[in-house]
Amino acid sequence: AGMSGGIAYIYNPKNELDHHHFNMEMIELEDPSEENKNELKQLISNHYKFTQSNVAKEILENWEAASKQFIKVMPTEFKKALQKIEEEKKNNNKELKTA
Repeated sequence: AGMSGGIAYIYNPKNELDHHHFNMEMIELEDPSEENKNELKQLISNHYKFTQSNVAKEILENWEAASKQFIKVMPTEFKKALQKIEEEKKNNNKELKTA
């Protein structure tokens, strides 16, 4: 499988993720932030709403524990682009304050 940019999340309830299945030169595996978890919970809620998925229902019913079993897959180039955008926003805000 491949990614064309953007973030992916892997549900790993058995903690059996094998790093050899990933091109670690192109991605980083991270713990999701609280903001990521909130977004993920909304995505899973929407999925459950439209599909009545038993897995989604179980995850939502046990969110406190289940939310700790997700891994964030972040492409390194995408992460660099997001960081550059944030830097530019900060610089623009500084310029507006001094003008």
